[in-house]
Amino acid sequence: MEIQQNVNYKLNNIIRFRKKTPTSDLASAIEMLDDYIEINGAHRTGELIYATHVLYLETGGLDIEVIAPINKAIPSTDEFLFMSDFSLSNCIMVKYEGAPRLVLLAYTKIYHAIKRLHLEIEPVFYNVFKEKPISTYESHDCEIDVYAVVKRQQASKRRKLKLL
Repeated sequence: MEIQQNVNYKLNNIIRFRKKTPTSDLASAIEMLDDYIEINGAHRTGELIYATHVLYLETGGLDIEVIAPINKAIPSTDEFLFMSDFSLSNCIMVKYEGAPRLVLLAYTKIYHAIKRLHLEIEPVFYNVFKEKPISTYESHDCEIDVYAVVKRQQASKRRKLKLL
């Protein structure tokens, strides 16, 4: 796994869905998103993106966001948010290959890199699946690009880093 810095990721026409769910129900969250897209006469045009906001270790649940690029604008609801533009700027990115349930290895690599580079990141990792996952934690090996947004440093902090 190689770390890339200053990476940007941009999509047009996306639909976002965020839900607290048991890890075992992740596939149903994807189905709900796909059903909403289909009901509105649209279809996915690219890779699924997962963002895990919280992992509830006690219950085995997740606060997860699923993002899908689609071919046209569709209405937003309380559950589904349409956005004409989605971008991740100034990211650290790792290309991970392997079992999706072990993507934590990529997270660890990013944490080591940010510590070494004296950076801070936003707490959410965006996982871009380069192929359609069968089941997020039990599918065959796949490729996942993991993005972490680097927080903007204050000018005084940047100067201190340059002096070190």
